[in-house]
This record gives sequence, structure tokens and C-alpha cells, in this order.
Amino acid sequence: MNQVRESMNLDFNEAQLTGDERSWAALAHASSIITLMLAFPTMGLGGLLTVWIPLAIYLSYKDRSDYVAYHAAQALALQLIGTVGYFTAIIAAGIVWSVAALLVALLSVILIGIILIPVLIVLTIALVVGFLAAPFVLSAFSLVAAVQTGGGEDYRYPYVGRWVASWLQRQPRQAPPAV
Repeated sequence: MNQVRESMNLDFNEAQLTGDERSWAALAHASSIITLMLAFPTMGLGGLLTVWIPLAIYLSYKDRSDYVAYHAAQALALQLIGTVGYFTAIIAAGIVWSVAALLVALLSVILIGIILIPVLIVLTIALVVGFLAAPFVLSAFSLVAAVQTGGGEDYRYPYVGRWVASWLQRQPRQAPPAV
């Protein structure tokens, strides 16, 4: 893990982080929970607005703090991947379920489909449970990240953290604004 951080030049010195940096990094991760709370009552539409909170944090800190920029970019990537993936999965599952229901209905005419009705019920239950659980799994990762970054520790989401670090390495650097 340390070799990965050093090779990507994102080795953060926890002792030099300010409280402000830790707070903004934690807020970027915690925004996933805000997105979840707003998305559920609005059938996902409210979440489309709050998913951009980490982007705003990233844009305001990208030239001032590598720590905040990295964690905001991670949070944004997780929320975008989660949001796009969730809606894509809903569409794909709807198509699969519709085809399965049509197949069961057609086969029920010749009585073979009646045996498949329990399979369709189990499929329906699995899809509903999966779609209800997925946002909470992403929020659990975000909660862990918010707590750790709030304490000044470095946190990397599985898979996403390494991808974001390599993306940040390719971004041009500007001089920090003079204060």
C-alpha cells in the first residue's frame, strides 16, 4: 500500500494536515450519506443534485490541498459510479424481469410455466432486496471514509482509490493562489 502511495506521489503527512482540510475531506465523503437521504424520498431524483457536492469541494481545493482534492475526487467517483451503475442496473433488471415474467406467462399456458412461478418470485425478492441494500453498502464505505479522513488518516476506496490517484497524477498542477 505504501509503495502505491509513494509511486503516485500521494503520501500525505497526517501531522501537517489542518483541521479545515480534515473537515472538508470528511464532508466530501459524508456527502454520499446526504445523497442517500435525499434520494430515497424522491425516488433517486434528489440524489442527482447532491452527487455534485464532492465536485464543488474538489474544484475549490484542487490547487490548495492535495489531501482534500484526492478525497473529494474519490467521493465524486464513488457517487457517480454508484449513481450511474444503480440506474443502469435498474433498467437491466427491469428488462430481465420482464422477459422472465413473459416467459413464465407464456409457458403457463402449457402448464410448464406454473413450476417457474416460484423462481420468478425468488428473482423478484432478490432484485428488491439488492436494490434496497446497494445504496446502504456505498454509504457504509462513505461513512468509514468520512470518519477516517476526519481523523486525518488516509482512506482509499477499494478499486476507486487507485484509479482516482492515477487520474490526479495526470492533472496539470497550478501554483496555489497567493494569500
